[in-house]
Amino acid sequence: MTIKGNFTILVPIPPQAANQGRLILLTGIPVKISLTLLVLTLPFRFAYAEESMASYTTCGVYHRMMVGAMRSDSHLEALAEAHQKKMNYYITLAKRAGREEYGDELGEELFNDEWAFVQAEMTNRINRNYVNISRLKYRYQERCKPSE
Repeated sequence: MTIKGNFTILVPIPPQAANQGRLILLTGIPVKISLTLLVLTLPFRFAYAEESMASYTTCGVYHRMMVGAMRSDSHLEALAEAHQKKMNYYITLAKRAGREEYGDELGEELFNDEWAFVQAEMTNRINRNYVNISRLKYRYQERCKPSE
């Protein structure tokens, strides 16, 4: 049997099988009759939420932006409180992950830097106007649902 051309196969591996979900990328290049495979592992972030300081911080900032949007409309104060609880939940997770990854002092500093960066990015994404908050909801709502 002769295989002509190149191919790529992506194989998801559940996080139960490894410490973190991964994709295995198999790329085959036919050489006469034999087949050479190159195996690379890449982070698999599509089906499984990444648990890191950066991802928790992003979700914390998303809920912070939602609080601002809800408070800009006086009829939505109850929703603002719900998002504030979620924001505090993600801040706690982000700071804990930062301390575990980088230690107390550096973890806190990196959290603050990440928060400022992500908040500036999200503020620019909505053009500094909470009327455009749907841009953030579309991008972050599903991935930032707490698993409480």
